[in-house]
Amino acid sequence: RIIARLGKTRIGAFAERALVAESDAALAPSSIDLVDAAALPLAGLTAWQALFELGQLSAGQTLLVHAGAGGVGHFALQLGRWKGAKVYTTASDKNRERCLRLGADAVIDYRTTRFEQIMHGADVVLDTQGGNTLLRSIAITRPGGHVISIAAMPTPEVARAWGVGPPLTWILAFLTRPERAAARARGVNYHYLFMRPDGAQLAELVSLVDAGQLRPEIDRRYPLKDAAEALAYVEAGHAAGKVLVVP
Repeated sequence: RIIARLGKTRIGAFAERALVAESDAALAPSSIDLVDAAALPLAGLTAWQALFELGQLSAGQTLLVHAGAGGVGHFALQLGRWKGAKVYTTASDKNRERCLRLGADAVIDYRTTRFEQIMHGADVVLDTQGGNTLLRSIAITRPGGHVISIAAMPTPEVARAWGVGPPLTWILAFLTRPERAAARARGVNYHYLFMRPDGAQLAELVSLVDAGQLRPEIDRRYPLKDAAEALAYVEAGHAAGKVLVVP
């Protein structure tokens, strides 16, 4: 029993079987169903790389996670708690108790409260929204802190690392200028994350699952024939946790 995130040349997993590089795979958790474990690689690795590789999150620091009830967000809350950070999140009031259970110390209802009223001097911010939320997040991050976005446009540096050259890198430089300029003005480290497969990191996540410190939250399960319906549900933005498509 293994789980994996497929590499960039094999993106997409709506299939009964898939070939995967051994270095991208890990043994599946023994404490949860294999189907539920499929929710771990993409979102779990995204949260891990955002918080620990790019954000350098450590115990005692302040973490803000946007959309903490979402697919990536609910893993980030649990990982932040495990690391010993002070965890804040934005979420709707209906998801408040869920976020507190997952590890948030405080939940900011984005429908009634601007997070700037609560948050100041954050050490690490995980942006899952992009746009104005990203710029506002940079504004409440301390100098030397880290803002990681998985929702904005890729930066030219990330594009070049993926083998993209001009003129697309020039276009990305123009499109991402507002957030890069805002971060530079405040002395904030801004990162765009495009998650990569990593079997060793995935094994770390699996060990946390089996230790009872991390758990995928499953919102809905769809049969493979209803994959389009599953995608429409996710696109509507109301999922709490992960949505599974099961062959």
